[in-house]
Amino acid sequence: ALPISPEKLGSICERFGDVLDVEMSRPPEGEATRSAFVEFCDMFSVCRAGKALDGELLGKHRVKTEFGKSVITSCVWLDGLPLEVTQEYIMQRFSRYGQVAKAVYDRLRGRALVLYTRREDAITAVQETKGTQISGWRLKVDYASDKSRLVFCRDMEESGQDTGDFLFV
Repeated sequence: ALPISPEKLGSICERFGDVLDVEMSRPPEGEATRSAFVEFCDMFSVCRAGKALDGELLGKHRVKTEFGKSVITSCVWLDGLPLEVTQEYIMQRFSRYGQVAKAVYDRLRGRALVLYTRREDAITAVQETKGTQISGWRLKVDYASDKSRLVFCRDMEESGQDTGDFLFV
């Protein structure tokens, strides 16, 4: 019998943020360890879960956390934005990497999505801005999946913020 199910792992990880998906592999024959991939809706939750769970015991096994390889999309997720940032600033700053189709800024959580017309421009934006700072705040940058875009906009709308037509490309 398997010591933990994907559903159980997902429920353990929910305390760190919205869990979008959990995939688990079966251990190779004769081995007890297995790997799992947990997709969160945002980078902040990923970092919190990684820090909290790394080295912890899950059943009889010690957890080792690592970041998975990002799935490249034309949408860039920004987190850790300072309060003084505006949507106009985001559009201006990220237009230098290519044509921005649209952007949406969650000012309450200090995060934004920038949707490029070309995937290649999103790749350039992520490469050029990962780990940089805005007003002394270290920017977290990655690609946003369709699921994470939906959760992002849902969270904004639930907090009374307008996402405009961001989800309609």
